[in-house]
Amino acid sequence: MRDIARELRLTRGSLYYYFRDKEEILALCHVVALEGVLKALERVRAMTSLPDEKLRRLVIEHVLIQVDKFHGTALALELDALRPASRAVVVAGRDRYERGMRALIEDGVRAGLFQPIDPKLTTFAIVGAINWIGRWYRPGGSASAAALGEHFATLFLDALRVPRGGREFVR
Repeated sequence: MRDIARELRLTRGSLYYYFRDKEEILALCHVVALEGVLKALERVRAMTSLPDEKLRRLVIEHVLIQVDKFHGTALALELDALRPASRAVVVAGRDRYERGMRALIEDGVRAGLFQPIDPKLTTFAIVGAINWIGRWYRPGGSASAAALGEHFATLFLDALRVPRGGREFVR
């Protein structure tokens, strides 16, 4: 609360003029971040690129949102602190985002760009890794948000792509 108040140039007590409690602030943080990733998903869907490039762009934007909107905190993992109504809103938005990412992965598999993997598990792995950034990321560290986004996108896309002349993923 102290950090939020300092960032907004308010006293801690002044925050409660605008918010009922900490949970309301946490819920708003989730909603703002979800709005960001859902808008990114819509922009990516509108692209005329192939599914692998769309997924690359989405991963990069998700990492940037995780770092820029959540400022490298683990807020993305703090669903249990939300009241049921707030949690339901966040979970519905998260599910919508995950379904959109899963569809991109399915498109990549159908197009022969990605190995025949389980899109749902792959989406969970990607989203989980990005959301976990808050556990170890420190602003001002050795990698910028943009560099992290590029690194994560390259890591995931290289793992998903059908290797040239190599072995495919075995289920």
